[in-house]
Amino acid sequence: MNKAYFTYLASLFLFGSNGVVASAIDAPSGQIALVRTSLASVMLLVVFLATRSTFTLHKSPRDLAFVAGSGCALGLGWIFLYLAYHELGVAHASLLYALGPAILVAASPLLFKERIGVATAAGLAVVLVGTALINGAGEAGHVNLLGLAWGMASAGCYAVMVALSKKAHAGGGLERTLVQLSSAAAAVAVSIVVARMPLTMPTGADVAPMLMLGFVNTGFGCLLYFTSITKLPTRSVAALSYLEPLSAVVFSAILLHEAFEPAQWLGAALVIAGAVFCELAGARGTAPHTRRRPALLHTR
Repeated sequence: MNKAYFTYLASLFLFGSNGVVASAIDAPSGQIALVRTSLASVMLLVVFLATRSTFTLHKSPRDLAFVAGSGCALGLGWIFLYLAYHELGVAHASLLYALGPAILVAASPLLFKERIGVATAAGLAVVLVGTALINGAGEAGHVNLLGLAWGMASAGCYAVMVALSKKAHAGGGLERTLVQLSSAAAAVAVSIVVARMPLTMPTGADVAPMLMLGFVNTGFGCLLYFTSITKLPTRSVAALSYLEPLSAVVFSAILLHEAFEPAQWLGAALVIAGAVFCELAGARGTAPHTRRRPALLHTR
């Protein structure tokens, strides 16, 4: 395995630990999302300036608008995801967020005029069965509808984020990520003001996980992510990306002691397997000159 694979896997495991780190922060979801996006934006801006990179997106207002819009969807999705963490736990919420790519695939005939083949449809069916098992096999069969709604909203925002980013073609990876995270921070800030979300004064115990979530998990994680995906086959990037939600489940079970029923573990396996199958089936059905580029961000 070459260095690019190790770098990519390191970024996925960092992203997979986001929920564990966020669970150590005693603050509202909007505030956590704002701190995360703001700190990561500052870090990437410093890297952008230090590497003397050139900003080119302004030459294509259309592409700039799509990248900024994808960032707004990302920021809102993180607010919903942290709300889902609170209601469902890290593992359950992470698996719901992982439905984002499946939602995108299901909507691709409408959004991108792409046909869904039999294999892809079968993969989507497996994902839906897995989701039903995860949500229906909890304590006494109880379903947390509010948590489910937050989780599905986060997955929907992820699908919107990728859909908008696919429409943009200009700009390099670092430049686009900087715009995306800056836009995410702006969208979160506006949401906090408009929705009058509560803000709290961070305690001393919150500082370390906030800095880690912003600088290490998001800022450094994105640098690892984008320095590796350009050196790897698209199919490998798509398939391996599902190690992120899988690692989130493992981390939450080990570090947060979140319990899963056997049927929920089966559902988690079906969600991951079905999503990977959708990705691989889509890659086989796409001509080499029109292959889908990896999403700008696939983070939790």
